Amino acid sequence: MTEDFPKILPLLVEEDTFLYPFMIAPIFLQNNASIKAVAYAKNNKSLVFIACQKDKLNDNEAPYYDVGVIGSVMREANMPNGRVKLLFNGIAKGRILEPAKENEQGFLEAQISPIEYLEYDKENIQAIVEVLKEKVITLANVSSLFPPDLIKALEDNDDPNRIADLIAAALHLKKDQAYSLFANNNTEQRLLDLIDIVIEETKTQKLQKEIKSKVHQKMEQTNKEYFLKEQL
Repeated sequence: MTEDFPKILPLLVEEDTFLYPFMIAPIFLQNNASIKAVAYAKNNKSLVFIACQKDKLNDNEAPYYDVGVIGSVMREANMPNGRVKLLFNGIAKGRILEPAKENEQGFLEAQISPIEYLEYDKENIQAIVEVLKEKVITLANVSSLFPPDLIKALEDNDDPNRIADLIAAALHLKKDQAYSLFANNNTEQRLLDLIDIVIEETKTQKLQKEIKSKVHQKMEQTNKEYFLKEQL
């Protein structure tokens, strides 16, 4: 793919979350410009670029992040409420090189280049990946974030950046944190950051379980005392 880039692509903005290259995901559009962009892509057999919308904006700043996913529109359908539903196939991560502009057809387009990862020491990365997988299994034992099929996908995969993306997607991170991991092309740093995030999430999940258990025990005790009083 890199030999055909950078190139100008229609730009769509996803409101809620970062999409990843391995995803086939439904996207709902109601913005007229985005609907025009999809029509253009369909008619011209063009790829599209989907960026995630920012929650907070600074002055003179684009309302979306400068990284996202290059992909194709597999299907589209008009919804009764006027929205358009897409089935989007993510292919590769990309970065916006220059500010997006609205073209004559009335939709945004931007010059996009794929994100390429820096070279890394395979043995060192493999050791870090094994630590990360162990931490994820620990988290899976105290939460529902990583179902068995996802754990198997992680075990069967040998691409460290795909593993990192699978884990990041499952964690449902806040946008700024997701952006930091998504945009980083240093594989080792991405994995180390994820280990820290998974450890913190494990602590949070354990604490929540302890609190729920204490609340449940308290409610049972209260109900038991009430029942005994009623019997008297």
